[in-house]
Order: sequence, then structure tokens, then C-alpha cells
Amino acid sequence: MNTIAIAVGCLVALLVVLFVGVQLYAYGWLLLDNLRLGRRLRAQHRVRSLDEAKERIKLKLGIVIVDDPSLGWNISRVWWSPTTDFEPRPESWSKDLLCPDEDITNYDKFIEPSSGTALLVDGFVFSQRIRAYLKQHFGSDKFGYVFSGGVLNQAALEKNGQMPVGIHGDGGCELLNKPGNESALKNSSRTRSGECGSRAQSSPLSRMPVAYLAAPS
Repeated sequence: MNTIAIAVGCLVALLVVLFVGVQLYAYGWLLLDNLRLGRRLRAQHRVRSLDEAKERIKLKLGIVIVDDPSLGWNISRVWWSPTTDFEPRPESWSKDLLCPDEDITNYDKFIEPSSGTALLVDGFVFSQRIRAYLKQHFGSDKFGYVFSGGVLNQAALEKNGQMPVGIHGDGGCELLNKPGNESALKNSSRTRSGECGSRAQSSPLSRMPVAYLAAPS
């Protein structure tokens, strides 16, 4: 009996260690990826301090955008954009697609590392804290949302012929097998396919209504 109890205890301990190890690996990778992205964007003058972003939103200049760079790891990034032509995210779209057309358009326009216009404010915020974070620093929890992880993974799947073609780009994307892995997605466009319907996403943010913190007066 004691032998069985010891074996069960060892198995439980092993599972706990494996679970913690996976979590540490995933979030460590996300953090390193954020540091790499930050260096790249800083070289392009696409980084804005939190204080500077707060001041501009206070003056009603630009908008705040939140994106999820991974699938299900609940890490979000906060951006400030001087331009406000953000396309609102629909509540439903093709069931065959990971994200709607608007996410592709907004990713290319604002987030894409090589050509986007938004400036990175904070690259590592737990998704569950986004509302509190925005209320604390900007006085509102309204923002534009982009599911970047879905955009990049969908592009990779379509490139490999694993789902209906909706993105036509330069082939610069790769499947995000590692959380937070970014790759360029340039000059992409989208055609709708399949039956349109509601689709739950991996992040709680994907179900939040899209709105602007501020817009030009």
C-alpha cells in the first residue's frame, strides 16, 4: 500500500514539475521574444514610453491598441498609434478562419514589425489585467483589439494548404510553434470563405467590444 502511495505521489510530483516547466518555458520564450521585438522597434523609432502615451491620450491624440501575439498564453501587448483609422472587429466571421478580415487589415496597418505605424508601449501584460491596466494608466478600458497570433498562424496554415486560402502575402510567415514567435506578414489581402458564424478565440480579449480610447477632436 505504501509503495502504491509513493508511486502515485511521485507521478503527481512529476506532472506538477512538467506543468511548471512548460509554463516557465512558454512565458520565458514570450518574454525573450518581447525583448527582441522591442530592440527591433526601437531601431525603427517605434517605441513610446507609457508616460508619453498617457499624455497623448489625455490630449485626445491617437488611439490605444491591444494585440495578442500567441495562441492561448494570455499575454498581450499595448500599443499607441498616431493614426485612428482602426477597423472595428466584428462579432462573427467564417468558422473556417482563426480571425476576421479586420484583424488582418489592422495587423498590417498597425502591428506588423516592418511596416506598421503603431508604437509599442508595453510588450508584456497578462491579458486578464488589461482592463485594469488601461483604467489605471489611461482612465478607460476601451481599445482596439488585434488577434496577431491568429493572423500569423492562419497565414502559415493557408500557406501550407491546411485551411481555406484567405491571405495572399510574400510567404514571410511561419507557424507559431513557439509562443510569441513573430514573422513578417506584408502586403496581405483577404477573401472571405465558408459559412459565417460566431467563433470563440483562445484569448478573453478577443470577445471584448472594440472601441477607441481617444480620437481626434
